[in-house]
Amino acid sequence: MAGARKRLDLKAAFAFRAGEGRRRKPRLMRMFAAGEGAPAQARDGVSVGPSGRPRKDPAWRRAAMFAAPSGRPRFDPYKAGRTAPGAIGAETAIATEEALPLRTIAAPDFVVFAVLETVDGPPSAADEEALAAARALADGAYEDSQGAVVAVCGPSAEGLDRAGADRVIRLPEIDGYRSEAIMAHAVAAMEAFRPRHILFPETQSMRDAASRLAALLGERPALGVHGFDGRASVRRGFGGAKDLKEPAPLVLTIAEGAARPVSGARFEARMLDTDWSGVARAGAIDDLGLESRAADEIALEEAPFILAAGAGLKDWEAFASVARRLNATRAGTRVVCDQGLMPRDRQVGASGRIVDAECYVALGISGAVQHLQGIESCDRVVAVNTDAAAPIMKRADLAIIGDANAILAALHKKLEAGGR
Repeated sequence: MAGARKRLDLKAAFAFRAGEGRRRKPRLMRMFAAGEGAPAQARDGVSVGPSGRPRKDPAWRRAAMFAAPSGRPRFDPYKAGRTAPGAIGAETAIATEEALPLRTIAAPDFVVFAVLETVDGPPSAADEEALAAARALADGAYEDSQGAVVAVCGPSAEGLDRAGADRVIRLPEIDGYRSEAIMAHAVAAMEAFRPRHILFPETQSMRDAASRLAALLGERPALGVHGFDGRASVRRGFGGAKDLKEPAPLVLTIAEGAARPVSGARFEARMLDTDWSGVARAGAIDDLGLESRAADEIALEEAPFILAAGAGLKDWEAFASVARRLNATRAGTRVVCDQGLMPRDRQVGASGRIVDAECYVALGISGAVQHLQGIESCDRVVAVNTDAAAPIMKRADLAIIGDANAILAALHKKLEAGGR
């Protein structure tokens, strides 16, 4: 009937979530009222908006990223939020790899070394950025010539073709202090292949190796490079107040966030034969391994696993016991530190410490803006709170709606009984 009032499809206009009750979708309600109907969902998680343009569905992509074949979530701490090996089916992975075009450089005019920290498995995020920076120098820094990227890596590194490596040099099993050994093997590889640049990820061990190599060669390295402008490298100087731009030297270290990982193509990753028989073991330093330290002795900025408490927590002895058994570093909110329940250097937030832990567990923390700023860089956040609408629940990768004191008591009881 003309002019008749359209009825809303309440099932589509409202959604239900566990613990949240009914939630309105104003955009869908307006669309149904106008008679347009709901947007059709595509198989790849893209919806079509009223204008006909594709619109991404972040919730679908997030769910697909961590969906293991068994249906249980699977996380890869070394990939910092990217899809873990086995998180997608084998058929999908093979189809995706075959779909990427293969790029081959048969006779490069020069080579750029990317010395990786990875010994076993796929390259880390820092290694991928070093490869991407080497790719930028090889492809765009020299207009009159074409370079190739040579990945110098551990004996069991994987996935270098998708990370941007044209050639691969595998180091042998290293005996002794790693930085010295990498320096000695890099010198041997340089004599054989004469690279134009040698790039290292800006990590503690690789920065040490880069500095040692530059000192041995009598070169001045560029440390903490965060970008390139043609042949020039860009890094911070004058206490971080200005950018220093200079011709890219032989040895460089690539800072975090300097380059996006390579995507959209596969590379040859051809193995190069290298004779390591003439490389003598550097014996100036003996590697005794990492020193064992209590978790609470680690600075919050360097702690990989943090157990944090809010003002709602009551049993501080159980909190300390659980942290000790989980080998987690204790932390707290500003209110907790103001009350003297936690030392001031254990405060997390904009007015305290900025942390980037691999896992951050928040017990009874609502999530003030200042606190969320302090945990912005954490890989995984687990939040326990009675309020499902608390701000920290939106930031959490795993949100547990419940009493933090009851959950802490149950966890303490289980750990005391010898469970993990």
